[in-house]
Amino acid sequence: MWLIPAGAALGAFGWAITLGPLSDDFVLHAWAVDGQWLPQSWPFVRPLPLALWQAIAAAGGGWGLLHAVNLVAHALNSALVASIGARWSGSRAGVAAGLLFACFPASTEAVAWSAGVFDVLATTAVLLSVSLWEPAAPSARRTAAIVLLCVAGMLCKESALVIPALLALIAFTFATTFTETRTRMRELTLPATVAAAFVVARALSSTAVSTHLSSVPASRRAWKDLLVRPFSGVALPVRGDEGELLAILVLILVGVALARALRPSGVSEVDMAPAGAVLAVGSGWILIAALPLLMTFFVSSTLEGSRYLYLSSAGFALALSSALAGRAVISRVMAPAALVAILAFYGARVNEERQIWQSAAKLRDSLLSQAYQIAETVPCRTVTIANAPDNVSGAYVFRVGLDIALAAVPTNPEGTPCSLRWNGSTLEPSPQSPVPRPRPTVRNQE
Repeated sequence: MWLIPAGAALGAFGWAITLGPLSDDFVLHAWAVDGQWLPQSWPFVRPLPLALWQAIAAAGGGWGLLHAVNLVAHALNSALVASIGARWSGSRAGVAAGLLFACFPASTEAVAWSAGVFDVLATTAVLLSVSLWEPAAPSARRTAAIVLLCVAGMLCKESALVIPALLALIAFTFATTFTETRTRMRELTLPATVAAAFVVARALSSTAVSTHLSSVPASRRAWKDLLVRPFSGVALPVRGDEGELLAILVLILVGVALARALRPSGVSEVDMAPAGAVLAVGSGWILIAALPLLMTFFVSSTLEGSRYLYLSSAGFALALSSALAGRAVISRVMAPAALVAILAFYGARVNEERQIWQSAAKLRDSLLSQAYQIAETVPCRTVTIANAPDNVSGAYVFRVGLDIALAAVPTNPEGTPCSLRWNGSTLEPSPQSPVPRPRPTVRNQE
C-alpha cells in the first residue's frame, strides 16, 4: 500500500536529480564542506542536514546524491502519510492521502531545491513521531523515541518543535475516555519540556526569536490574515489565478468529508477513527505546522516560500482523504472522482514546475559557461558580475551564492579585473570596464 505513494513521489520529482545547485545551495554546501554546522553568520541552528551534506561530500558524492536525499526523504514521507491515513481512515483513504502529499505541486521548492532539505527532514521526524503515537498504549521506549525524534527534527529545522502540540491534538481528538487523555498527556510532558527548553535556549543565545516575536500583529484583521494563509496555501498550491477548478474539486472533497462526519453511518467501520475527528486533526495540523513561522509565513504568487507548506500539506492530505473512507455512494463515487481530478491537476502543475526549475538551472549554466569563456579569453585576474539573475518565475538562480559559484572560474594573477554585467541572456563588460569583448570562436570550414 505504501509503495504506491512512494513510487508516485519518485515519479513526480525524479527529474530533480540532475538539477544541480541553485542560490542558497552554493552557500550551504561551502559551509558543509568546511564543517561549519553552526555558521556564525546564520541565525538558525540546523546542524544535522549540514553534517549529512559534509558526509556525502567527504564520500565523493555530488549534487545528484544531495538531490537524492531530498527525493528519497520525500518518498519516505509520502509512505508515512499513507500509513497514518490508513490507520485513521482505512487503506483506500491512506493511499489517497499519500498520493495527495506525494504530488503536491507546492512541494517542488522543498523537494527539488537542495536547500529544502531542512523542511523535508524535519517533516520526516514529525511524521515518524505521529506514526509512533498510535496506537494509544504508552511505553517508556516510545516516549524516548519521540523525544529523540523531537530533538533530531528541531536540529533539522525549528518547525519540528510542533511535535508535542500535534501529538496533543491527536490525543485530545481521538481519545475515547478522560483517563486515556490524561495518560497520553502525561506521556507528552517530556517531549514538551524538551521543545520548550529548545525555544528558551535559542531565545537566550540569539536575537532571532525575539525579532520574530516582535513582528506579532496588533490588529485582529492582521491575525485573521496570518491564520488564513496556511489554509489558502494548501488549498491552492498553484501559481497566480489558475486554481479555480482546483478550488471546486477541493470543496467537493471537503463537503464529502463533512457529510461523513455528520452521518452516523460514516463511523461504523471497524478500527477506523470517526470521520469528524480525522477532519479536525487534519485541519488543526495545517495550522499547527505553520505556527513556528506564522509571523513570516508567506507564499508568493510564483510559489516562492512554498517550502513552508510542506509539513502543512501532510495534514491537508489526511483531511481530504477522510472523504474516501465511507461506504455510502457519496464516498464511493464523488470522492474518488474528485481525487482523480485533483491528482491530474497536481500532475500537470508539477510538470510546469519542472520546466521552470530546469529553466533556472539552464540560466545558471549559461551564465557560468560564459564567465568561464571570458575568463579564459581575456584573461581575468578576478571576475565580478552585476545584475545576476535572481530567479526564474520563483525558481531561485543566484539570489545568493554567486561569489562561491564564480570561485571555480579559472583566473590569471597577471590578468585584468573583469567586471561584467548580465543583460538577461549574455555577459557583457560593465560600463567603464577595461574588459575587452571576447572574440567568438570560429571553426575552420573544410
